[in-house]
Order: sequence, then C-alpha cells, then structure tokens
Amino acid sequence: MPSKNEIKFIRGLSLKKNRNTQGLFVAEGKKLVLHLIKILGLPERCFALEATAEIALEIVSEADMRKLSTLATPPSMMAIFKQPTFTNGLFSDPVTVVLDGIRDPGNLGTILRLCDWFGVTQVVCTPDCVDVYNEKVVQASMGSIATVQVIYAEREAIVATALALAYPLFGADMNGENVYQFEWPERFGLVIGNEGAGLSIELKQALSEVITIPAAKSARAESLNAAMATGILLSQLANAK
Repeated sequence: MPSKNEIKFIRGLSLKKNRNTQGLFVAEGKKLVLHLIKILGLPERCFALEATAEIALEIVSEADMRKLSTLATPPSMMAIFKQPTFTNGLFSDPVTVVLDGIRDPGNLGTILRLCDWFGVTQVVCTPDCVDVYNEKVVQASMGSIATVQVIYAEREAIVATALALAYPLFGADMNGENVYQFEWPERFGLVIGNEGAGLSIELKQALSEVITIPAAKSARAESLNAAMATGILLSQLANAK
C-alpha cells in the first residue's frame, strides 16, 4: 500500500516541472504499461488491482488506485517509467514531422503513434506544443513516446537548422499544391500547424512548398484536425515511395 507521501509524489508527476526534474512519466492502463515494458524495460514502480504473470507489481485497492490515478475512471494498472533517452540531433532523419503549436494532447499522442506506424522516428515541437509526457499524450500515443524522438526547439532554431542543412520544409495548409500530385524529395520536414490558428508566420515564411489535402466537392467539413491530416499525409508519402 503506497504511503501518503508516495501518493503525493506520484500525483505530482502530473505536473511538467516535476516530470522534468525527476526524469519520469506515468503510464496508465494495463495494455499501455505492458507495451512500454517491452520497449523500455521494467518501470520504477508498478501498481495494479490484481496480480499478473507478466510482471511483479504492487497490489493496491481500488481506493488507493483512485488516489494514484489522474483518470476519471482509475485503471487496473499504472506504472512510473524513466523518460527514454535519444541522441540524434535536429533533422538527422530523412523525414521529420514538425509540430507548430500543437496544444491538444490527443492530437500530439495520435501524431506520435502515426509517425511510429509510418516509420518516422523524429518529431520536432515548438515550445508552445503540449508536453510529450502529459498523461493524455502518453495515453493517446499508446507507447510511441518510447520509440519516436521528440525534440522541443524554438522556431528560429528550427528554421536556422533546416537552412544550414539544406533540409526543405513543407507545410500543410488549406491552400497549396495537391498532395496527390506532389513529388516528395528524399529529405524534408513536414510542418503541421496549430489546431485553430494553423501555421505560424515564422515557419510559414520558411516553407519551400505548401501542400494541401483536397476535399471532395460535396464536403461540408471546414477542415481536418491536425492528427487526421498528418495521418493522410504520411500515408500518401508511404505510398509514393
């Protein structure tokens, strides 16, 4: 049974400053925890409502799990992991997804999962993006935070590095070249803008090309959300290669 101080410490990991200071993050849900164990190894702590053959853990009551968890419905298992360490530099991969002010945790987590699925191993976030270890991002990523490197960088640094490396940036926007007719180069960054405001002026001015996903003539939807658009673009990129 976790003590009051342990519960306070674990609940405190819901704050970004505490996660960064401790180098830890929390994962909730049996499926997610067991998947992360396969990638990251054993967690620092693991709590569950009942024993499982996959891992030794600490059995807690539903009342204690409710105190430990940040979810509206407490999970059957939760664990504390060390944040994974990546060593690649900015734009070291052939294809990088650049997220420009993505603030919705579900969108960021889903985008990481999409990148993992389509073989993109680096995502660059501007500082105003949601924190990658936010519990909702962790949930939505379904473990991809452990396999996709996330780098936070100022917009000026993103633009300067892309220019120095001759690494073109392509932005997704409502008005641009039809993605289904676009010829992808070997190396580039795909810039996805904020859910409401779109691309920032700084990154928009640095784009080599703007690409768009054309809507059907009958479409009534105003736009696609950031994660949906990223999935379509990455799928099209995979088909083009």
